[in-house]
Amino acid sequence: MKLKKISPSAYEFLLSRKETRLASIGNESTYPGWKGRWWQHWSPRAKFLNKYAGFPFLCVCKLTKYPVPRKLVNIIGTNKTLMFPLTEGYIHCICLSSFFRIWLTCFNGAKQGDNKSSISLNVADITAFPLPTKKPVDINGSAQAFDNYLRDMNGVTPAMNAICDEQNQEPNVVEARKLIREIDALVLKAYGWDDLALQYEYQDEGIGPRYMLTKELREDILDRLIKLNHQYWEEQNQPSDKKEAK
Repeated sequence: MKLKKISPSAYEFLLSRKETRLASIGNESTYPGWKGRWWQHWSPRAKFLNKYAGFPFLCVCKLTKYPVPRKLVNIIGTNKTLMFPLTEGYIHCICLSSFFRIWLTCFNGAKQGDNKSSISLNVADITAFPLPTKKPVDINGSAQAFDNYLRDMNGVTPAMNAICDEQNQEPNVVEARKLIREIDALVLKAYGWDDLALQYEYQDEGIGPRYMLTKELREDILDRLIKLNHQYWEEQNQPSDKKEAK
């Protein structure tokens, strides 16, 4: 190994972890060839990051109290982070919306610990989220303003904790709640669901206090998203002769 020449101490540390790494592999049929490259990440992100060099990323922790992404540039996330290249700006607005959080909260398991409920995210459920046919037009920059709030509050968890605390009426927190409503209104318009009137409340349904859409609205929106997901699947999987007939 080149590492042995470059840094003998790092090399010795790596060897000390070999048995632990090999034991964690389990059945090698799942990861063929893994034992021959036990010191490497199975799916390194170098190619992925190089492919989307120059684009910002939406990053969210796989295990999180709030499934709210941060917009980041020039970052290498760990394997505890999901990263999505922001190739089109309107996606930022959608991923900050209550619609997106409703979907993720429903289709990802919850893990209780330290008196907090966390959501365990996975790529499959995120990519299955049905995007609207129209792109939300964020002319006021509400999505970026909300991301700035997350940054200024030193992260998603303290920022969202403040929003979900009904007693917190600090000006920046009140403005952040307003931004949530603005973002949701933009996304609602993109879906074309003009019959819905967005209403919010503070609730605690066993996952800690939340500032969210009313339960009735969340159930209605989830039902519509599921139907839209099924519609997209049927359109994408119809026989080729029916596609040509269109």
